[in-house]
Amino acid sequence: MHHYGLNLMLGGSISALTELPQGDACINYVNGVHALSKGQLQEGKSLLERALKSGLEGGLKADAQKSLDQVTSRQNADRILRSIVVENGE
Repeated sequence: MHHYGLNLMLGGSISALTELPQGDACINYVNGVHALSKGQLQEGKSLLERALKSGLEGGLKADAQKSLDQVTSRQNADRILRSIVVENGE
């Protein structure tokens, strides 16, 4: 499937989520996962945090928390690596 077709499908699915009791939380979750898949760590992290604060429940809540933990670990590792490179003058 072409990227454009996938975006149309996702767009329709996301707009349908607004009808659910936790629609906003689900939309933030889906957008957060999508941002992470594109390498946009800070955007994905922010959206997942918003999803959790909006009352995400069940398996999605657990997955969002696990993803957040992984992003935080990666950001911490990146900071440590940058400091090592700076200390070594590279």
